[in-house]
Amino acid sequence: MTTRGRHIIFIIFVVLFAATSALTLLYASGYRVTRGGRVVETGILFVNGKPRDTHVFLNQQLMGAKLPLRVPHLIPGSYRIRVAKDGYHAWEKTLDIRPRETAFATELVLWKQAAPEQRSAQRDINKITWDGDELIMQRAAPTVSIQKKERIKTLSHQEKRFLLWEPASDNLMLAYDDTDTPPQQLSIAAPKEPIVAWNPEIKRWLIATAHELWLLGSDGALTLVERTSAEIKTALFLADYPYVLAHTGDDLRILELDDRDRRNVVTLITRPSARAVTVNAAATLVAFADDEGVWAMEIK
Repeated sequence: MTTRGRHIIFIIFVVLFAATSALTLLYASGYRVTRGGRVVETGILFVNGKPRDTHVFLNQQLMGAKLPLRVPHLIPGSYRIRVAKDGYHAWEKTLDIRPRETAFATELVLWKQAAPEQRSAQRDINKITWDGDELIMQRAAPTVSIQKKERIKTLSHQEKRFLLWEPASDNLMLAYDDTDTPPQQLSIAAPKEPIVAWNPEIKRWLIATAHELWLLGSDGALTLVERTSAEIKTALFLADYPYVLAHTGDDLRILELDDRDRRNVVTLITRPSARAVTVNAAATLVAFADDEGVWAMEIK
């Protein structure tokens, strides 16, 4: 081989080495080449929730079978995420992956597909409470209607804020311990007294009127969770999870509060005569009464 030939081979090896090194450095730095030949910075997806032994799919491709799961080096774009486990309702959401950013899908919960078990054949139960995982059932006592028109009723007092209801005007208001700050009228119509619950973890109220579910922050920020033609009979937070339990029409449903893409909504059961719906403190059991007795079902 001539000297010139050896020089050419040497130059080719140097060029290949430089190109390979550059590509290796780009790959290690989180860059990828798209199908169109563009070099782009990648992003990361982080998935976590309960139960831990679940299957995580990304655009229908299985990525792992245990949470938490970190998926690095994703080319920017929209990805369909599905978390599934036999015997549970699946969780699905489309999230955007952006360059040099991490998209989080955390605090997700898969809720069980379970049939209710009868706890009592008593048919006149109208109030149920939990003592741990034991049910306390009460018959409704006869009530005497007393006509009393209150001008303003305090529904809740949290975070130095009062949630007030004015029956005469159907108004809901957020008032402050600081008497110099005037009450803030909320854009929620409440012809009858709404159902109100407080979540200390997210520092928000859940407000259920006849046909709307709202989240209200102690700063006055309002978020509409759902508007429905069916009557909302019960609304409860599920422990410290970002989910609520709602008895709407004939359905007992769990609604996700994360509204990115869409809210995951699970129908646990449809029971036309259900009443007195309640959940235990750990959000693992739901109980209700109906015309056949009292039932409990495992949801987590």
